[in-house]
Amino acid sequence: MFKVTVFVQYLESVVNPDEEVLNEAIQKVGTEGVSPVKIGRTYTFHVQADRREEADQKVKEVAGKLLVNPSMETYSVEMEEV
Repeated sequence: MFKVTVFVQYLESVVNPDEEVLNEAIQKVGTEGVSPVKIGRTYTFHVQADRREEADQKVKEVAGKLLVNPSMETYSVEMEEV
């Protein structure tokens, strides 16, 4: 079994109004040295599989069909055997 965490973020070319508001607020309060904040979603779940390759295939299927809109978003995966 594998514990999976999928991190989803907008593509660099997509303007996220929530990010714009947050980054403007950071500037307004005078906080310096903070790079632009990116907002995303995180999904955590378990995958039953004997091999990492099998788990990876299942994760790609779930992410590609249900969790991510590939025209607007990108994702990365962390996976650990448990």
